[in-house]
Amino acid sequence: MQIGITIPLREFLKWKPFPPNCEEPLIFCWDAHRIKVDGRVMLVVCNAANRFAGVTAMRGNDWKRLGETCVELVRTSMTECGFSPSAVEEYLIRAGAVEFGRTHGRKAVGCMNRMIDTLLWSQCDHDEQFQAYLTHIVNEQDLGSCAAHEGQGYATERMAQDLSAMGIDPYGMPPDALDDEFSDTDIDQDVTPEDNALEDIAREVDAIIAAMDAEAANASPEAQEAAQNLAKQIASIARAMRIERGHDPACPPVEGVACTVCGTNPRVFLGAIPYCLNCYNELTERLMGAPHVTNDASVLAVFGKDGDMLQFGVERMLTPPFARWAAHEVVEDDDPRHDTGYVGIEVCIDANVAEDQEETLAKLWEKAQEAVSRPSTYVHEHSGRISNGAHVGDKVHFAANSGWGRIIEDEHGHYSIIIDGQRYDAEQFLGLFTGYTGFNLYWQIHDRGDDLPEPWEITESYKRRGLM
Repeated sequence: MQIGITIPLREFLKWKPFPPNCEEPLIFCWDAHRIKVDGRVMLVVCNAANRFAGVTAMRGNDWKRLGETCVELVRTSMTECGFSPSAVEEYLIRAGAVEFGRTHGRKAVGCMNRMIDTLLWSQCDHDEQFQAYLTHIVNEQDLGSCAAHEGQGYATERMAQDLSAMGIDPYGMPPDALDDEFSDTDIDQDVTPEDNALEDIAREVDAIIAAMDAEAANASPEAQEAAQNLAKQIASIARAMRIERGHDPACPPVEGVACTVCGTNPRVFLGAIPYCLNCYNELTERLMGAPHVTNDASVLAVFGKDGDMLQFGVERMLTPPFARWAAHEVVEDDDPRHDTGYVGIEVCIDANVAEDQEETLAKLWEKAQEAVSRPSTYVHEHSGRISNGAHVGDKVHFAANSGWGRIIEDEHGHYSIIIDGQRYDAEQFLGLFTGYTGFNLYWQIHDRGDDLPEPWEITESYKRRGLM
């Protein structure tokens, strides 16, 4: 079962971007998103093929076991909407273990967003975690489109059609009831629905293996041998790391999608095998023959411009031959700035793998301190009058003479600009510069690792080139 994580949810979980998804039938693919309904934080999972969805309220620890939560939400939602337990279990068996990845296309995500619009105006059940009422609304009362079916329809009916197409009776009676009802009827015992299901699965597995063999056959013998040797070396190191942590060397410590070494939440996938960030770094260091850096999840304390202390979480990820160190401002879930699009300031540097850790952290701290103390925007209270600038909530934002930011893309292909930790859409971004109307605006695009020139340096450059 593939669970596509939307970009806002991935940023909330502080997970790294996923590699491209492996091909899976859409019926086994779901997209997960985090929303607020009636003041409660909710998890929504939506089937990419038919828009069938489940809604549950989330507590803090639930996010740490997201794979189990998604599977249980799918099971409960299907049962709540009338599908038989045997049909639900058969579907989950065929769907297989959970794999986290990217969302499943703009059409599927667009249909999910239109469904979520219905939820945002609804009232939730504050006494229960699973939201049965909201689940019924989106599946049985919300008429809409979906990725795998033409025209408008109800999600429950579309899910039933997809199950039937797979050979699963969506509303089938339990096996005991079937035995009682048809005990006096002649039935061909040679071929059962279970046999057909197993044959379908076997055919799918054969097709996957044939495709993998065909792809491998196109590679040169040298490339095939190198890939096999690397895979053996990685597997050997992973087994050794499991032993060091007191786990069975032959199998992952936790079933499902979790780090194959320690069983925690995955952040990096090597092929289809998940690793947490720390185990991935250690594995890569062993492959490179480099010493392992154990303290690669530090916290930096930085003083803000108002004298308050800000915390930055630090992550280190090896991208040979460099190690990328990133510091991201810690923004709590209940921070009211979330409502205006604040996601936190982020800075990063690329360092040599062998560079001293303390020296690297010192450089990262300096960069974070500079980003906080020399903001790229000015923020003022909204006066109530029409004015220039980007209007964000009750504040007006203006661009400083120089600064930096980063551009991100969401699952719909829409772009946002993050400056001083604040998310701006295209219109708001242009609004930042309206205060420069009538001036010669000089705008440069830099890599975020570059040092930006001071305003006087830009002026001197203009004078040397005869532009001023």
